[in-house]
Amino acid sequence: MSGPPWECIPSLFRQPTYGFPRKTLGTRKFFFYANEHEPKHVHVVKGDAYAKIELYDLRVVKNYMKPKDLKAAISLLEIHKDEFERQWDDYFSER
Repeated sequence: MSGPPWECIPSLFRQPTYGFPRKTLGTRKFFFYANEHEPKHVHVVKGDAYAKIELYDLRVVKNYMKPKDLKAAISLLEIHKDEFERQWDDYFSER
């Protein structure tokens, strides 16, 4: 499987992002952009693979990951969902 088409994440590394602690998240980077919108969601990157997952119901909005990597990302989000939502609320309440 090849990586995501660049048009789906055109400025992934140019926009300000907020990174969640990665100590328990393995090789996946979970983040959101500084100019995000509702509904609450996170972007997940592992190597060339990318997914966008809503926090409320863990619905996959976009996916360019292998099934096993997506499943692992969702499992990590289930475990850390409260933390992710708290980080989102803290970050955007200051804006």
